[in-house]
Amino acid sequence: MKIDTPVFEAMRSDTQADEDAWTALTGTREAIQRDGLTIDIHSLSYFPHEWLNSRGYLDCAEASIQLGDVSRSQSIRVSA
Repeated sequence: MKIDTPVFEAMRSDTQADEDAWTALTGTREAIQRDGLTIDIHSLSYFPHEWLNSRGYLDCAEASIQLGDVSRSQSIRVSA
């Protein structure tokens, strides 16, 4: 699994507070812009593309499954 996809935190403009509010979404630049949200450019991260859902956002359940598979397949046996 390659860590090959740039993702960002999505922000929503909060006009009452005159600042951006975090949306709890992490996604591709295209998904965030398509949905009219703001990109937090300081939050750039890279994830495997398999962790993204069909809309271009991080799928936490899929990431957990993938991480579980990785940790099980890379476990180290220690013999006494």
